Amino acid sequence: MKPRTRRGLLSTANSMFGPLGFVASVVLEARCIYRSLCQQEIEWDEPMPERELRKWEMWLASLSQLQHVGISRCLGLSSYGGMQRCQLHYFADASITVYGVVCFLRSVDNENNVFCSFIMSKSHLATQDEVSVPRLELMAAVLAV
Repeated sequence: MKPRTRRGLLSTANSMFGPLGFVASVVLEARCIYRSLCQQEIEWDEPMPERELRKWEMWLASLSQLQHVGISRCLGLSSYGGMQRCQLHYFADASITVYGVVCFLRSVDNENNVFCSFIMSKSHLATQDEVSVPRLELMAAVLAV
């Protein structure tokens, strides 16, 4: 178990590897806690304040739920039968603290059945500067492109 410090938090959060963004939303929560510690100028090996420690403990406890998540990586286009069309759909959104993008493959077969497959996602913390939500949404759209 890592120490309950800024160093331990960063080590744990960065040990979660997800190049296609399957765990992006989970890691993003840890990064928000880390940013809060940085803003409070907490030293690397200084114990976390009580508020952030509670958030961190809840985050660590929630990691066990990841073992129940299953994402099919097979896009299965050939197994669906004849495909009429396939499209990539991007959804980009932002809030005051984060912005991100999700990409889905949407395919329709000869019988007009629709199939959607998760392809990837990306997310970022918003800059610490005062940036409007429309500007952050534009940044999310650029990330999608």
